[in-house]
Amino acid sequence: MRDYFLIIFISIFCASAFSDNFSNGVDFANNRIANAKNANANFNPNQFQHYTNNPAETQYYQNGSSDAAIKNATPNAISQSDNAQNIETNFSKDQAYQVNPSAPEIQKSNLVQTDSYNITHGISDQYVKCVPKNKDHCVVNYTQKICTSVTPTKLTCDVTPQVTINNVPYQAEATYTGSVSPQNATSGTFTLPESGIMQSFSVTLKSPNIWRCNSNYQGYLNNQYLSTYYPNCGRNLGELSFSSNNLSISIVQNQPISFQIKNGPAFGNWSSANYSVTALVMRYKQVASVTYQNSCGNVPQVCVLLKSACLSLGGNKIFDGVTVYEPCWNTQNNYLCGPADDHSCDSLINAGCSSINLQCSNTFNNTCVQYQNTMSCPTQTCTSHAEICGDNSFCTDGTCYDPNPTQNKNFGADEAKLAAAGSSADSVSQNQGSLTAFTGSSMSCSMAPIGFLNCCANSGWGKDIDLANCSDEEKQLGIARQNNTAIYIGEYCAHKVLGVCTAHRKSFCVFNGLLATDIQSQGRLSQLDIGFGDAKTPNCSGLSAQELQKIDFSKIDFSNLEASLKNQANFPNNAAVSQYIANKIKQEMGDKNQ
Repeated sequence: MRDYFLIIFISIFCASAFSDNFSNGVDFANNRIANAKNANANFNPNQFQHYTNNPAETQYYQNGSSDAAIKNATPNAISQSDNAQNIETNFSKDQAYQVNPSAPEIQKSNLVQTDSYNITHGISDQYVKCVPKNKDHCVVNYTQKICTSVTPTKLTCDVTPQVTINNVPYQAEATYTGSVSPQNATSGTFTLPESGIMQSFSVTLKSPNIWRCNSNYQGYLNNQYLSTYYPNCGRNLGELSFSSNNLSISIVQNQPISFQIKNGPAFGNWSSANYSVTALVMRYKQVASVTYQNSCGNVPQVCVLLKSACLSLGGNKIFDGVTVYEPCWNTQNNYLCGPADDHSCDSLINAGCSSINLQCSNTFNNTCVQYQNTMSCPTQTCTSHAEICGDNSFCTDGTCYDPNPTQNKNFGADEAKLAAAGSSADSVSQNQGSLTAFTGSSMSCSMAPIGFLNCCANSGWGKDIDLANCSDEEKQLGIARQNNTAIYIGEYCAHKVLGVCTAHRKSFCVFNGLLATDIQSQGRLSQLDIGFGDAKTPNCSGLSAQELQKIDFSKIDFSNLEASLKNQANFPNNAAVSQYIANKIKQEMGDKNQ
């Protein structure tokens, strides 16, 4: 797991951490040269034995105005020197070497001086012919390209049928028969057990000798005309019949329906009036409706069904008297969820590109299934950067050496980010049980009334000034606050007497260094919006790998950490360099004097 966190941080930071490395090296070398010059300037020779500012040879200097003294002393010095006598004796035995100005070496040397511009710019002229160098100069540049990579996740869902019984209305044609109850000689009423629309009606009235022949009797139902009856004298004079098959009369259940006879005399009540009715009525029946409850809700289109299995075999079940059949009463579906992979990263990987940053671009079920992958891709370009002019090769475009290297302005930020990578790995290594990084500790201090001991002071820690009676935790907290590694949570009442608070305490989350404090305060709190609990129960937990991936480290201000890293850099000062040189000279002189 330590390596896993280290890989996460290196993938986030390495691109910037190794930029301008060459310039860093040049700056460091120039620093060392400057330090050496300063060391020489501060060199004190009086620390050496037998040192004198006025050696005997100073008599020859004469302020540089004359060399007579050294010329006068020369013959005597030569006569007393064995080496000088040997040179003088043998020098005249061989012919003296004379420089020939026409020699090719001298001529070429002079040519290089007079024709230097053309040579360094690869320009052929009457003196020098410049041809391209056979071996090209190749440079590898890195460009960033973006592709999408897909990491599908598995999803398991249970599908269960849900049965609901509903009363569903429907129309039916009903036929009713009965008798019209007379109210008088020409009218009566009847009722029907259902509501609906009456479509047809027929009735036959029987009663002897109450009708008159040659009369046009008309029948009405709820004041709607039915038909006309023409009784003939001597033939069924005791009966009247009315009917209609083209009715559309609204009827209400058990409400009286009136029947009337018009346009003819009646001399008494009828003895019977039997009717027959057909009507469209509204009836209800119990119908089962089945819906399917998915434990995953609506399965998105990015999910593909891999496997389906029945966990509860199908068959008939009865719900409120209605029999329902299902082939399976509990189905388990396994999906693979994620967007379609366009394999756009494959070609970049094959081309030697390396991933430098991953950003989640699509999530499913709280799991990232698609990433935007920023990759660093090498591109090699080869050009002829050299010309051969005569017998020497010159860099004609000036790219062989840059005399003015730029300073790396990102050193502190790069070092801070690399330190974050190492620190997160160490933090995880120390917290194998929780698998989190940058874990802190909750600490608190007591606040006393004015004039009493205050263990929440902002200064004086480490000096034991009026704070000796504070607890070890409060002392550690005070030092952490001075070092800016404590985050204030809040204040709470630690003790009450008769409902009045007599002692308050302040709570903090204390972290192991500026790096953890910066990431917790600016990453966890400001970006992830994960708080530190309340004053009484602080939450100083570490950050998981998933939470670290969501933090944009480019938005974190590491200036405090950068300053700390620079202060910790152990570069030798000028005095140390001078002392080192002096010791080496003493050692050398001591060896020679032995």
